[in-house]
Amino acid sequence: MKIYISADIEGITGISNWNETSLNHSEYHAFQMQMTKEVASAAKALHEAKVDEIVVRDAHDSARNLIHSELPDYVKLIRGWSGGVNDMMAHLDDTFDGCCFIGYHSPSRSGGNPLSHTLSTDLHHIKINGKVVSEFLLNAYWSQSHHVPVIFVSGDLALTRSIEEENPEIVTYSSFEGIGGSILSNHPNHSLDKISKKVEEAVRKLRADKKQFFLSMPRYFEVEVCFKKHKEAYSASFFPGATQMSMDKVLLKTDKFFEVARFLKFVL
Repeated sequence: MKIYISADIEGITGISNWNETSLNHSEYHAFQMQMTKEVASAAKALHEAKVDEIVVRDAHDSARNLIHSELPDYVKLIRGWSGGVNDMMAHLDDTFDGCCFIGYHSPSRSGGNPLSHTLSTDLHHIKINGKVVSEFLLNAYWSQSHHVPVIFVSGDLALTRSIEEENPEIVTYSSFEGIGGSILSNHPNHSLDKISKKVEEAVRKLRADKKQFFLSMPRYFEVEVCFKKHKEAYSASFFPGATQMSMDKVLLKTDKFFEVARFLKFVL
C-alpha cells in the first residue's frame, strides 16, 4: 500500500497568527515543530498499519517547513515548488492508494479559523458551482481525478464539519475551534495521539472499501474567483476561456477538473 500526505500549517494545533506561519519569523519555530510532529504521527501510524510507501508533500508557503530529520526514516519528502499544476499535490498519481491531509484549514472568509483563506490571501473567495470551496475540496477533487481517495484530514473544527457534510466516511480530527480572531485549541500532545489513532482507523477502512471515501464530484465546473483588487480580475480575464463577471470576479466553465486546476495556477 502507498499513501500520500499533503501537509499545511494553518490547521496545525494551536496556531492563531500569521507570524506563526512565516519562515524565519521568531514565532514560527514552535509551529514548524508541531507541524513536523503531526506529520510524523500520521506517518508512524501508516507504517504500523503496514503501509509500504509514504510520500509527504510540504504544501505550505515556502514548501520548506517540515524538518526531514525529525520524520521517520522511511518517509520521502517533497520540498519546494515544482511549478506544476496543483503543486500542493505534486507528484500524486494513480499508483497511490489514498491521501491524508494534515493541518488543513477553513476556506476564505470563514469564521472557523483566524487564518482562513483559499490558496491566496489576495482573494475574497473561490466558488465552484456557486459554493465557496476550501483547499481541502480542491485537493480532494484533484486526488479523486487520479482515482485516489482522501481518507483522513486534520484541521480546524469548521473544516472537519464541512468534510462530514461532503462525506461522513472520511476520517477527521479537529485540532482547534476558531472563534473570531481567537482559537480554542486542544493540547499539542493530545493532537499527536488522536492523529495517530485516527489514521490507523482510516487505513482499516481503506482496506475494507476504498469507494466509501470518494466524494460526489461535479461533472461540470463553473469556477468563480473573486479578487480583492479589481486589476487582478482584469488580468485573470485573459486566461483562455475565462470571462470577467464584474470588476472583481472572473469565471471559467469547463467539464474537466484539470482545466480548473490549470486556471487557478495561472490566475493566482
